[in-house]
Amino acid sequence: MLAAGLEGMEKNYKLCAPANDNIYHMTEEGRLNTGIGSLPEDLLEAIKLTEESQIVKRALGIRLLNSLSATRSWNGMEYKAQVTQYELDKYLPIL
Repeated sequence: MLAAGLEGMEKNYKLCAPANDNIYHMTEEGRLNTGIGSLPEDLLEAIKLTEESQIVKRALGIRLLNSLSATRSWNGMEYKAQVTQYELDKYLPIL
């Protein structure tokens, strides 16, 4: 985050307009119309976006980024493999 902020100051990146509405209650279309993007939906999507970031590559270096990505990818896949209590309660009685 520090590297991104520093690059923004050095290159005079324009800030987006502040959001004065309650974003939580906006529809996806409403957010897109006001230029508000969405955060990644899960860890694996966040890792993919991070791997594509030139700022992160410069800040961490490719070797550290690859190591971090591999570790987090494993964590994400391990998390997705877990059976939640909700799934047990909902689907186990069907069997």
